[in-house]
Amino acid sequence: MAGSGAFPKVTGDLIYLADYTAVYNVVTTVLGVGSGTSGYGATPSSSALTGNPVVGSTAWNNLRADINACRTHQAGAAFTNIELPAISTGGVIDSAITNLYKAQADVIATNKDTAFASTQLAVVTGPTTTYSTAWNGSITTTATVTFASADNMRNFFNAGGRLRILASATGGTTGTDNTKDKSWADAILAGNTNILSINGYYTATNYRAGGTYTLWTLNPSGPAAGPTPNNYSASFLRASATLVNSTTVTLTYLFNDASVRTAPAVDENVTASITVSFDYLKSVDAVVSPIPNSYTVTRALGP
Repeated sequence: MAGSGAFPKVTGDLIYLADYTAVYNVVTTVLGVGSGTSGYGATPSSSALTGNPVVGSTAWNNLRADINACRTHQAGAAFTNIELPAISTGGVIDSAITNLYKAQADVIATNKDTAFASTQLAVVTGPTTTYSTAWNGSITTTATVTFASADNMRNFFNAGGRLRILASATGGTTGTDNTKDKSWADAILAGNTNILSINGYYTATNYRAGGTYTLWTLNPSGPAAGPTPNNYSASFLRASATLVNSTTVTLTYLFNDASVRTAPAVDENVTASITVSFDYLKSVDAVVSPIPNSYTVTRALGP
């Protein structure tokens, strides 16, 4: 037989406050503020119980709501009605029910770093900056993201929140495939089907590692079936993010025009109008977590 607060229960075991508390502790560590890599920062429906209460259907059903919220956040709407039965008023709370609740609590703890992006994460538009002057050498921009507290930032990332940086370009597409301007424009042209979208995400993995993390690096070599030879392989664009402190992250996009065309030797300007956009994905629907307190461009795109 399992003692108070120990699992699994067997038929005939008494169900104690400590059994409820054992399940509650797992659930609230995932859904609530938690600590370290656990904690979404949401407000649980369930609560800690002390003294000698009668732990009835209401308390257990509140736990069920919290477990279902986490499962939906992690696996999508299909798990809104998982096989975790509600307990009717006055219903029997036995070993089978408590084992099931504990098992489902353990599932959400195991999958705490998973978020069902298609329905549980939503994009929030952030600031943008554009540079439309012909340039040579390098241009860069930086945005600063701050949170109200260290817990808020930790919870944001734990719940699947992501900071994102994107680049797009218009114009600068005239000339032959071997011009520098065409090479840059093809590399970052919005909607160009020949290349991947130039973007990067700063996620919980990056945040937990700390320091500076490179989100994306690309040499502007033109379309997938681009020019041969590529005269501009020394140039690059790079998106990176830095964890400044427990409440602040900076995102930087650098465009480095280091190459000189070799045949003939000429150093053309880049004339495409380049825009860098910053946004973020936040946890929505089943689990609502903290979001950034501010998101601002602290260095406009330019030399």
